[in-house]
Amino acid sequence: MYKLNTSILLDHLTWPQVEKKINEGYKNILLGVGSTEQHGPHLPLFTDAFCGDVIGNAVSENIGKTLQAPTIRVGCSSAHLGFPGTMSISAQTLKKLILEYGESLSLTPFKNFIIVPTHGGNFKPILDLLEETGGKINKLKLIAYTDFEELMVRFHEASQKFKISREDAGLHAGEIETSIMLYLSKEFIQGKTFEKGTLNFSTVEEVYKKGTRSLSKNGILGNPKTATAEKGKVYLQCYVDAVTQYLKKNL
Repeated sequence: MYKLNTSILLDHLTWPQVEKKINEGYKNILLGVGSTEQHGPHLPLFTDAFCGDVIGNAVSENIGKTLQAPTIRVGCSSAHLGFPGTMSISAQTLKKLILEYGESLSLTPFKNFIIVPTHGGNFKPILDLLEETGGKINKLKLIAYTDFEELMVRFHEASQKFKISREDAGLHAGEIETSIMLYLSKEFIQGKTFEKGTLNFSTVEEVYKKGTRSLSKNGILGNPKTATAEKGKVYLQCYVDAVTQYLKKNL
């Protein structure tokens, strides 16, 4: 399994260690927002949450002087309800959770509260929270990467170089997501060959309007059959680069 830099994980530190980090200039705190939801018959339910751990960790290292809070592991996954194991909270609950996390962290001398969603259903609620708060939680500046469309463009530019169609790359548990998980934690992937999913490319809005079950019987939107760990490393870097570049411009 992919190894995290544990020296910047907030919940791995004692309070004196956190205080020492802050005195050394650690003024940013980053929160990944993932999900616990079905990802087809082959990927584990923790796929998005684990990506929140990994992407959050890499981004924190890239921007520097940043501690990483524990990833939110259940998000807005109503589109996947009906598949066994999927857990979901409302957009209002997610926003309130992030807001209250921020309120508690504002009592510590952090300056920036950075939110990184790693599940498609979390992007809009987080964007809405930014607008509702004006980008501030008490004295904390609230910053979030919310450009899902830009992320998809980056993914598809990368997948096209591998001659993977937009439909095969997929929106959920397809070639891109499966490749990332093969790179990060192949020991949790079920089977050596993967089922093909629905190949009509869907938007997040369509998925949440109709529900994944109505679009794909096996829960896959895409075709994971050609996924590889080598491609997963490239796709993961696309995500990390997109968030890092945005934050370096906006911190």
